Amino acid sequence: MLGKHLIKSWSSTQSSISLSSGEAEFYGVVKAAGMGLGYRSLLQDIGVTLPLRVWTDSTASMGVCGRRGLGKLRHISTQHLWIQHRVRDGTFELRKVLGSENPADVFTKHLDGHRAEALMRLFECEYVGGRAASAPNLRLSTGTRAEESLLVAGTIAQDGHMYPMLEHEGRQVPEARAGGMEMLPHEHTRSEIGYLYPRAVAADEEEESEEDDDELEIKGIETGKKL
Repeated sequence: MLGKHLIKSWSSTQSSISLSSGEAEFYGVVKAAGMGLGYRSLLQDIGVTLPLRVWTDSTASMGVCGRRGLGKLRHISTQHLWIQHRVRDGTFELRKVLGSENPADVFTKHLDGHRAEALMRLFECEYVGGRAASAPNLRLSTGTRAEESLLVAGTIAQDGHMYPMLEHEGRQVPEARAGGMEMLPHEHTRSEIGYLYPRAVAADEEEESEEDDDELEIKGIETGKKL
């Protein structure tokens, strides 16, 4: 989005096989960041310099982007880890938005009528009830992603603001505030964005565990003997 203007949108199947919803969200952030950087370079070619801000409602993807390296997620494609360096050097901002207020959720998951109508209004579209006779039946129930069911546990400070705090993978991380349904997240003022939406922060580099490396080496030797 550039202001009210939609520059690019897409909905596609996974190009990389994901073993969790958090990993799938991470690949989505990587694709969005790559697309945004491409359009920013195009604008720079015609003399327009603009910042880039990427949004996600996934706590898990925020955590992966703030790390350095794979950590315990050994199965993630390493070609996607360039985004960690970009978050660390500030090439773009990665910010958290509430899943209940994420405009990208329109037409991608089952939403209750009130929420769908509110999200549609953000794009100045009209919500009309009813379904075509040829449309497939809706599911009677839906699952809940792990990161959406996390419980708020106090508050945590970041960039001079106090955010609701979540417990995620043994770490305390900030959660986005409710920004209301009157405007798209990126249309808020800079100060409002800072207050409502916590940004991804590069975590301190963790020392690799020699024990983990030894375990992998043993498994490699055993696999080699079998071959």
